[in-house]
Formats: sequence, C-alpha cells, structure tokens
Amino acid sequence: ELGYWVFARVLEENNVTVKPLSGFLTNDVPDDCRLLIVAGPRIALHDEELGRIEKYLNQGGRLFALFNYSARHVNTGLERVLANWGVEVGRNTVRDPTQAQAGREQNVVANHFGPHPIVGSLRNLRVALALPRSIQARRGVPSSADAPKVVELVTTSENGLAIVESRTAGAKVELTGAISMIAAVEKGAIPGVSAGATRIVVAGDSFFLENGAIAQGANRDFLRNAANWLLNRELLLEGIGPRVVKEYRVTITDAELTRLRWVLLGGLPGSVLFLGWLVWLRRKS
Repeated sequence: ELGYWVFARVLEENNVTVKPLSGFLTNDVPDDCRLLIVAGPRIALHDEELGRIEKYLNQGGRLFALFNYSARHVNTGLERVLANWGVEVGRNTVRDPTQAQAGREQNVVANHFGPHPIVGSLRNLRVALALPRSIQARRGVPSSADAPKVVELVTTSENGLAIVESRTAGAKVELTGAISMIAAVEKGAIPGVSAGATRIVVAGDSFFLENGAIAQGANRDFLRNAANWLLNRELLLEGIGPRVVKEYRVTITDAELTRLRWVLLGGLPGSVLFLGWLVWLRRKS
C-alpha cells in the first residue's frame, strides 16, 4: 500500500504536527518549520526551491531527505545541495546477496549500523530496504574543524554491490564491499548543545517508510529515532517505542529461509525417524 499516512501518524504519535508545504517557489521555508521532509522526489526541483532549502539549512534547519530507485536517473538538484553537506547520493541500486530479503532478492535486510544515536537502540534489529541507492560520505573532500560531520548509519555487509544501469552500456558494478544506504549529517554543534546545529538524515530508499513497508523489521523505529534526533529529542532515543501489536510479521533473509527450509524438510523428519529407530531398538532388545 503506497502513501505516507502511517508515516505521518508515527510523527503525530511523537507530538509532531505534520503540514504540507506549498508556495515554495515564492516563499522561504516557514520560520516555525522545525523539520523539512522531502520524500521521494521524482522531478527536478526549481533553482529557487533548491536555494531556499540551502538557505534553510545554512540557518540551522533540519532536513529528512529520502530518495528511491525510480528516480535514480533523475537529477532532482537536491543531490547537489547534499553534496555541499558532504553526502554523495548514488545513481545506482544496492544489493547484498547475503542480506537479501527472502522472496525479494532485490531488497536488503540490513543489520549493520554505524556509531550514531539514531541506530544505537536498533543493534539487534533490522531495517528492510527496497532497492536502495547508495548514500555515502563524500570521499577525498578536504576536512576542516567546521566541516559537516557525516556518519553512515545503515550499511550492507562486506558483500554489498552497487549496480549502475544505462541504456547504452547496460548494467555494471560501481561499488563493492560495505556500502552505506542511509547517512546523518551534523554541522555547527557545540559539545553538549545541539540547538542551532544543522542536522540532516538522507536515505537511499523512500519506499521502506511507506504504508505497506513501514511495519517491516525496525523501519518504524528507525523513523521514530530519526525524527527525534533531528528535533533534538535525544532523551527519546533510548529503547524501542511502544506500539499496538495487531499482527506479527517476520522479515528474514534468503539465506535464513534456506536454512529454515532444510530444518523443516530434513531436520524434523530426521528427528522423528531417529526417535522411531531408538524405540525399535529398545523393543527389539
């Protein structure tokens, strides 16, 4: 099920008022906007819009940007803005054979997390991403004391692949190894004081927080933590937030499904045969 009404409800449960933003071509980001969310842009943004986003960030704004594979060939302009903040948005799709979701090998069930408060409480959980794009700290950029600090939050295992597709050259592997798919940025923070600092979270997948996918794995908890960190609510990042349990859903990798299949098809019948053999031996003796 597409849409973001569950996304909005999660924010409202955390006392965040959600409002659509319009008139962006002629007006700046409103002064009372504490968090700007750009979810899955599929067309190029106007230069005026990009300029207002840049101005908002330079003034200590907070941004949650989500990209997806459907727009990997589209230059939205937001990629250029984020590059100025130390983030490289890949025009690719990331896969991980060892962390592929069972039945959906193009999806990544990630449980490799970076050192950051957003994912600190998710260490024993998983985030399920659908054909994510790479979101990495820019390499080879000179660093300084006041440069944005980029932390890669969610990565593949060492078996990750970033694949680039083109109509002329076909598909080729662009990156290998542990590939980041979500990153956080902070600039201007004073130790112990987070107010006034610019904070950004960038995800290479927008579908994992849509209505039909947000309940998978720790997706909902990631959203809650990301919003609380962006809004300076660090005290709410400890533990997993409460929720009403309506159904149980298990997200496993393809490798785990294979092991489970062997247990069910081989281990259980084998155990029954072994017990039957023991009973036969005892009766025979």
